[in-house]
Amino acid sequence: MINDRAELADSVTKRRAPQHIIKHLQMIPSKGGIPLEVEILESSSGKINRSTKVIEDVIGSSIEFADALSVIMFDFMVEANRTEVLLKIGLTSEEAGEYRKLLKHGAPGVKSIN
Repeated sequence: MINDRAELADSVTKRRAPQHIIKHLQMIPSKGGIPLEVEILESSSGKINRSTKVIEDVIGSSIEFADALSVIMFDFMVEANRTEVLLKIGLTSEEAGEYRKLLKHGAPGVKSIN
């Protein structure tokens, strides 16, 4: 999934509103108590790394590679509406409910890609 989504990394800010990206990064920080290990292609790594600057420019703050990767995964969850993942990564039901508002079809900054 990550390698496929890396192709869209540079355009994630065109599909997601800056305030939604910021809220996502606040609710699911890339540094926390649950380590994730992922393997990605070198070419995907380069695309994600380049998207870091694009995302920084849109949200007005600096981010790291892991944050950009998190935003790309957020983009996927919006499209797939995979909120069950939220409980599995440690959000409470209340937090998942708040986060789910960002994933709702038709929310400002959310567009379906068919």
